[in-house]
Amino acid sequence: MKKNYSKIPLRIDEQIALLKSRNLSFSNEEKAHSYLNQISYYRLSAYFLPYQLQKDKFNKDVDFKKIIETYSFDRDLRLLVFDCIERIEIAIRTQITYCMSFFYNDSHWHDNKSLFIKPYYNRVGNLIDTFSDFQSIISKAKSGNTIANCIILLSFLNS
Repeated sequence: MKKNYSKIPLRIDEQIALLKSRNLSFSNEEKAHSYLNQISYYRLSAYFLPYQLQKDKFNKDVDFKKIIETYSFDRDLRLLVFDCIERIEIAIRTQITYCMSFFYNDSHWHDNKSLFIKPYYNRVGNLIDTFSDFQSIISKAKSGNTIANCIILLSFLNS
């Protein structure tokens, strides 16, 4: 059954008034208006929670600036983590490409369709494990000591 919500949309000035009624202070309402206009009340609402012991009531002496600082810290942390993940991904892809190129003695091994297993699904739609065709790759990965070899081995063993 679909749930009906009775909350009406609030303009940014009304959102600020609502937050004030919940004990949130504002050192700069103009900046707060700009942040709410750019980020949105609903995205920021998750960052309200650490500053509320009681639902919809902010702890004493909490300013909107603190909410923005928490949001900014989270954004900066997320960007830092994504940067690290990208670097790891590129390093792993580079090692996989390097290993596979030498294993198949083909710098364009990724264009050779015969090297890839066509997925096989049984009658009920379950994917059948066909990685047995890659025993030679697994053997090669076991004998190596690079990160790519470990990743290749783990990905095939966990599939």
